Amino acid sequence: MELFRSHCYSIYCNSLWSRYKVATMNHLKVCHNNILKRLLGLPRWCSSSLAFARNGVNNLDVIRRHSVFSLRSRVGLSTNSIITSVRRSSAYVCGPIQQRWLGLLFVQKVAIGGRTNTFKRETLLAAKECIGERPRSRCGFVSTETLGNIEESRAARLAGNQDQHRALSRRTRTLLGRDKERYVRSLAEDVEGHLNVNDLRPAYRALKKLRSKSPSRASAIRAADGLLVSDMDGQMFRWVEYFGQLFTVDPPIEQLHTI
Repeated sequence: MELFRSHCYSIYCNSLWSRYKVATMNHLKVCHNNILKRLLGLPRWCSSSLAFARNGVNNLDVIRRHSVFSLRSRVGLSTNSIITSVRRSSAYVCGPIQQRWLGLLFVQKVAIGGRTNTFKRETLLAAKECIGERPRSRCGFVSTETLGNIEESRAARLAGNQDQHRALSRRTRTLLGRDKERYVRSLAEDVEGHLNVNDLRPAYRALKKLRSKSPSRASAIRAADGLLVSDMDGQMFRWVEYFGQLFTVDPPIEQLHTI
């Protein structure tokens, strides 16, 4: 039984890996097609999968011809105007992207691991040279200087320079703390400014940015002694008790001034 279970588990893992390989290659092909269509000046809805999927394609002129035919079938423009619009971007195509594409012709004969790495590396290099690259961060408050320091630290780690990697890592932590402090201070100033002019909606949005994780409803309900109430029955009883206290509050001793 144990042998049968291990055999089934190996079959399941192999099927997962096969699906992962197919999904990875499909995703890389889609990314490569989108980059080529952008460099050719074609719209994103242009269907060029047939031209890119052909194994015998060895020249970008064939790709442009297939793209023009696809465009002609979708829009009511003349062939000459479409060819002219495609040729305007040929200066971007005949450079590094054509060299990358011709270099990828042998990829079909390489193993899946090398094929995936080669396809990804060459596609990213071609897009970087033709379109350009701007460093971005997942967090909006990370500055360009911090991103550059992170890249230097990563390069030092890959090169095996441990001393430089430690120094750059300490520098990165310092820069991240500075960027976060600057970001939080700017949000606090925004909240204060909006509250001073009684502009509550932008102030509420800034407060939500300051608190990244929203509190749950249960954490906002506390008993009279300050302890959290987690069960639903206790929360309902606490709400009834709270509103009952609001209605039984003694009236103010001083009388209000009347006109």
